[in-house]
Amino acid sequence: MKLRNKKTGEIVEFKTPACMVDERYSYQYGSLSELNEEWEDYEGPKGRWFISNNGQIHNDEDHERFREERKLIGNDFATKEEAEKVVEKLKVWKRLKDKGFEFEYVGKYESLCGNGFDIPIRAAMPPEAYTDVEVSEDLDLLFGGEE
Repeated sequence: MKLRNKKTGEIVEFKTPACMVDERYSYQYGSLSELNEEWEDYEGPKGRWFISNNGQIHNDEDHERFREERKLIGNDFATKEEAEKVVEKLKVWKRLKDKGFEFEYVGKYESLCGNGFDIPIRAAMPPEAYTDVEVSEDLDLLFGGEE
């Protein structure tokens, strides 16, 4: 359980009825009334997360009225970590594009006995990019599957 200091805004993990600990300090209280004088429950940010036009990640608790529009373009995330992962992938796409990566051809969908689709895609990059370790890592991040 997390608690927030009413005066300073500090957030700490509540460990036992008499002890709270964060990275720097340990707090001791003789009674619950002493603890309640200084601390209150903390639940963390409410709402969902989105990426602003400059790539920063924000909680939409104060921006709920635009949530439906963000959902339409896939800019709506349950956690900050999900949004951070998407920002990193957008940066990877930009790096690859700057190095000449492009899709050349997308073929027709082919059925796999009713189990899904094959989507043939061909991409190209300049020959000098093939030996670039960063390019290899970027392609793996985008197309290598989830960790």
